[in-house]
Amino acid sequence: MNTRKGEQATIEDWLRNHTLQDMEDIVAELSARGEDVVDMSKVVHELEDIAEEEHEWEQEHGTKLKAEGEMA
Repeated sequence: MNTRKGEQATIEDWLRNHTLQDMEDIVAELSARGEDVVDMSKVVHELEDIAEEEHEWEQEHGTKLKAEGEMA
């Protein structure tokens, strides 16, 4: 396994086992240490937006599918 694939696998594993709150906590901790977290913060906000959009889509389509199933 080359280094790039290994890094990607590690990232994917971490993301499967952690939440956006975990990421926010890490950003806050690094920021408190004086680290530049501007890019990380942007990524967290983008992921939050994606999660919200997905939740809204599931709510909208889940409700429609349920209603259609009840009419059948």
